[in-house]
Amino acid sequence: MSDIAKIVRSDGVQAVQLPPELRFDGDTVQIRRDGEAVILEPITDERVRLQSRVHPFDAGVVAAMDAEWSSFPRLPDDLADEILAAVEEETPQQERPELDALFK
Repeated sequence: MSDIAKIVRSDGVQAVQLPPELRFDGDTVQIRRDGEAVILEPITDERVRLQSRVHPFDAGVVAAMDAEWSSFPRLPDDLADEILAAVEEETPQQERPELDALFK
């Protein structure tokens, strides 16, 4: 049997009010579409957290990553957070007047 949840709209954003028994720990979930279904999954390891924040890979690359990552030890949370911060960091545009002149 499936539950029914209310969709809430605010400022162009949709949210789903999950019943208490279906709520997640934490504040982030991985989301994907499978046909008409939208699937929410808890983020339980660093690989998924990192993968969700970088450019999506081809399905074959993801399968290869899954096979390889299983042999790596779990990262400490503070290191995983440091890596995620570096991935999300905005790098300022470099000033290169000589190259700008070359490519005009």
